[in-house]
Amino acid sequence: SIAVSATGQYQTAVVYGGDLYRSADYGVTWTASTSAPIAVNWNDVAVSATGQYQIALIDGMISFYTSSDYGVTWTSPITAPPGTWFFCTMSATGQYQLVGDQLIASQYLSISSDYGQNWVELTTFDVNLEWLDGAVSATGQYMTAVTNIDGLYTSSDYGQTWTQRASVPTDGVWSCVAMSATGQYQTTGDSGGTNYGLYTSSDYGQTWAQSSAPTGLAWISIAMSA
Repeated sequence: SIAVSATGQYQTAVVYGGDLYRSADYGVTWTASTSAPIAVNWNDVAVSATGQYQIALIDGMISFYTSSDYGVTWTSPITAPPGTWFFCTMSATGQYQLVGDQLIASQYLSISSDYGQNWVELTTFDVNLEWLDGAVSATGQYMTAVTNIDGLYTSSDYGQTWTQRASVPTDGVWSCVAMSATGQYQTTGDSGGTNYGLYTSSDYGQTWAQSSAPTGLAWISIAMSA
């Protein structure tokens, strides 16, 4: 996984079965972190628009690591709830951050509203869900998260409350989601090989419709312009 600041100056890349690397010169030179765990299964990373705030996840670890100095030093937040965290994403400022758990019988979403310092676990969801991906608008007001067996959930109040969207089929394996900077435009993809393909929303995630994209394919990643 790789994450890049808005200008491209700050870049962070993680290795599955290796280390966390950072670049502060537009990707020309790379340095392995000396404060983050080494030789572990890193599986996702997210960076704020300026690059100052960052978060990285380790597959199988019960916690995650954050940085507030452009990826130079990394610590595991004391308030980070335990879980097998599978995805991470954040607002442009880095103030609002979202992580999702994939471990059976303990899956939840967790959010931070103070740049990754303190975390709150959202326990109102079914624990049997596997959270596969999430997206956050530039301000953090709009958030969307997708699951393997229960469709798609959205929030329009900075992650405080969440709504399951009935217009997204619950029997799809929704493994990826992206949104525009404002949150108005969103796209999610099904990787289960069903006849769903890609679904899109143009009203901040409230309603969704199947797109003209091919169906029966394993859609695993989506990227969208600001």
